[in-house]
Amino acid sequence: QIFSDVAGITCGGAVDALVARLNLPYHNLTLEQLNLRITRVCYTAGGCIGVVIGCLLGMTCLFCMDTEKADRLKKAQELSSVFTTIVDD
Repeated sequence: QIFSDVAGITCGGAVDALVARLNLPYHNLTLEQLNLRITRVCYTAGGCIGVVIGCLLGMTCLFCMDTEKADRLKKAQELSSVFTTIVDD
């Protein structure tokens, strides 16, 4: 969560720089247009979508985690101790 939030903050400047480098047009909204309800809703929705995407990207490492590794190791240790006990007898 922390990494995705930091990435979102640091990438904001990178996105602005990329937009400037690509010579994409600036919004050129007037102060009245910036204060419109639809503008504020779109701004908030865009921010929320950005946070959700950042969180989803941050959670991608969960796909690579081996959640059953501890159980397998515990079971292997139990079987090893049972095998050792049987062999020693």
